[in-house]
Amino acid sequence: MRNAVLVSAVRTPVGKRGGVFKTIGRQDLVTPCIQEALKRANIEGKDVYDVIWGAHAEARTPGRYAWLASGQPVNPAALSINRACGTSLSGLTLAGAFIQGGFGDTYLCGGVEFDSQPVRMLGSSNPFSGGGVNFIKRLSSPERFGNPSMVRTAENVAAYFGITRE
Repeated sequence: MRNAVLVSAVRTPVGKRGGVFKTIGRQDLVTPCIQEALKRANIEGKDVYDVIWGAHAEARTPGRYAWLASGQPVNPAALSINRACGTSLSGLTLAGAFIQGGFGDTYLCGGVEFDSQPVRMLGSSNPFSGGGVNFIKRLSSPERFGNPSMVRTAENVAAYFGITRE
């Protein structure tokens, strides 16, 4: 079996909702990370076999757009994934499996969670009759589904595993 190795890792600083990143869109937040990851790994965009990227509740292909916006070639495709709060790690795991399986040698993986400009959806109050339109602020309700925020989830995981900030 082939070995898969991580050769570069880049992330943005963590901000808060409505903070310093509030006017920057997902793609613009991610683009410098892609450029820096390739630079640190000494890899050219033409050598990337595929891009695996995700964004929580993002309906489009954020990795593809950010990849192209960072000045990279059009030849690799992009696979969009979504695993709330774990998208980047899921993409990394998937890329590792693809490498081990011989499907490609170099993948760019990542994800973006961005709450200052959350994705909004429009929904019909009655989808069967074409009724009025409702503005849906959240795609899921913590009260209904027990789905805590990213911050609360991180705190819960850190407490469970005894991980300190240091």
